[in-house]
Amino acid sequence: MKYKYSNVSPVVLLGILFILSSCDSNDTKKALPEKNYSNIIQSPLIFNPEPAVSRYPYKECFFIAAEKHKLDAEYLAAIASVESSFNPLAESSSNAIGLMQIQWPGTAQELGVTNKEELYKPCNNIDLGAKYIVILEDRFNSKLLALSAYFEGPTKVSKTKTISTISINYIDRVLSREKALKGYSGS
Repeated sequence: MKYKYSNVSPVVLLGILFILSSCDSNDTKKALPEKNYSNIIQSPLIFNPEPAVSRYPYKECFFIAAEKHKLDAEYLAAIASVESSFNPLAESSSNAIGLMQIQWPGTAQELGVTNKEELYKPCNNIDLGAKYIVILEDRFNSKLLALSAYFEGPTKVSKTKTISTISINYIDRVLSREKALKGYSGS
């Protein structure tokens, strides 16, 4: 029988990892029969031995935008990972488009985009997302408030000057992904 990653949910993979992490080496041998599981588990954040920069698509675009806007490439990639799962064709119910989920037409036009199709171009979308996060960081003078505003909209954050519970979850996911992309381990 040939196994494929597409048939295994991420939750199942995490469950396998949890079980294996709580077993000693003898238990691990009993838990899994002698088979090559490398074709099942292909998550680059879990089992990829390559450096962190190769762990996400469009890395060159992220590095160019990061350098241009004086940000960290993994920070931008983490936002894209949470926003769109690196899908350049992603479109939300609120009409946010592309890797960085730039809202059309509002935010896009504020950033100088007049053609919706421009948002589907990965490098362009990443650059716009980087430009927008810098605008928000300058406006709120805080990385955390900027992320909250990126997620919920700057108007809401401007009114409350606080980070909502749902934004806390979003910020945690972004910062955790950033840490993972940089290749840190543990807490």
